[in-house]
Amino acid sequence: EGDGPVRQVMFTGREVISWADAAAADNARARQLGLELLKLGVFVTPGGKSYLSSVHTDEDLAQTFEAYDKALKGV
Repeated sequence: EGDGPVRQVMFTGREVISWADAAAADNARARQLGLELLKLGVFVTPGGKSYLSSVHTDEDLAQTFEAYDKALKGV
């Protein structure tokens, strides 16, 4: 029935509500974010989706959010 809890960061100056909005996003920047996250130990598909799971602990989530904060400063 489709993907479970999923997130995907898109760099765009507008709300993403259509395929055209998503296509206008800065994919190179999203890929760079993914590469930075990998360097920080967060497993993602660079420029793609990442998934949350019920097995992720509060500590896992805190580490992930901290990695996003650090990675976003570099992109």
